[in-house]
This record gives sequence, structure tokens and C-alpha cells, in this order.
Amino acid sequence: MNGKKAIAVFDLDGTFIDVDSSWRLIHRILETEKAAEDNMKLYMKGEISYEEWAKRDVALWTGVSMKYLAEKVKATVKPMKNMDTAVNLLRRSGIAVGVISSGIDAVLSSLENIELDFIKINRMILENDLIRGVKVEVGFDKRDILMSISRDMAVPMRNIAVVGDGENDVSMFELPVGLRIAFNPRSRRLAELADYIVSYKDLLPVAKIILDWFSDLGSK
Repeated sequence: MNGKKAIAVFDLDGTFIDVDSSWRLIHRILETEKAAEDNMKLYMKGEISYEEWAKRDVALWTGVSMKYLAEKVKATVKPMKNMDTAVNLLRRSGIAVGVISSGIDAVLSSLENIELDFIKINRMILENDLIRGVKVEVGFDKRDILMSISRDMAVPMRNIAVVGDGENDVSMFELPVGLRIAFNPRSRRLAELADYIVSYKDLLPVAKIILDWFSDLGSK
């Protein structure tokens, strides 16, 4: 590719994994869904910030063993079809691959045999294996995080591909990135902004679209 570099950025929930929300998944496992609904109502009404919402949600899990939760998550989470193959294909071709997700690290960590170049996600705070809180790294708007990654890795926006499915991915699609792929989009706006729409649960076609785009970059 004549020395050029590129990045492929993926969302987690509904993209890397066949789960609509990693937060909701953990609430189902720990049976805290009802209290979580109350927190979400406050956030949707604008009465609390995203960070406060996340902290209140994780407070419902305080004292839970991370080892216990990790085992339950691992037994429940279903990686998206060909997720590992897609990542390996892209990385072997010289593309940096990473995740920007407003999900939670306990879910991403359940995925085995996957190596990523960067991860931006909300992280559990632990003490002696017990959940004590959350460090909020990614909110609803992912724009600034993607711009920061572009600067830190010295890769221009035109050499970045983004893949997502929901409203919280729209901010990335609105940036002047080189390629936008809506993966089974749940957001009309996201679909409108996309260069490609993949409407089935398989990441191999996504990898092939990115590789074709990457090849075109190298010829310019």
C-alpha cells in the first residue's frame, strides 16, 4: 500500500457480538433488569448524564465476583459469525483493527482468540475480584475518541473505516472517514450515512469490503 496505514473501527454490541446491549446482557445474568430500567428512564429524560447512568447501573452489581460474572458471560455471549476470521484477515493485510464501544469490558473480554490493536470501552473497577464501580471511557458520542485515535496513530480520517449498527455510532459516521459500513443497522440515520449496508449476521463480507477499499487506497 505504498507505506500508507489504515484503521478499521468496530462497534461491539450488535457488531462484534450477536447481543443488542452488553449492559442489558449483564443485567439479565444478574437479574437487575428492573432497577436498570429506572436508571435508563432518568437518562432518557435528561435528568442524569451518561456517566451518572453508567455508575448507577454498575452500582447494581457492586460486590459481584468478576470471575463468576466472566464465566456466565462467556457461556452466554455469541460472537458474530466469522468475527475472528474477519479480524485476522484485516490485521494480516496491514490494517489496524480496534473497538470503540459504549459497552462494558467484561463482555469484550469473554471473546477468545482475538487480538486487537486498540480498545476503547467502559471498564469495571475491581477490588479483590469484586466489582466496585466503573471507569467511563466511552459515552454515547464516539466522535472525539475516533479523532484522538486518528491523531495518536497518525492515520488520517480518509484512511479509517468504521463499522457499526446503532445511534451511538452515528457520530463516527458523520466524520470525514474513508469508509462507513452499517451492519444490520438499527438506526435510520446510520443507514443514510453508510457507504455500504450489510444486512446479515456475518462479518466476513464486511472484511472483504474493507479489504477492497484498502486496496483502492494503495493504488492512489
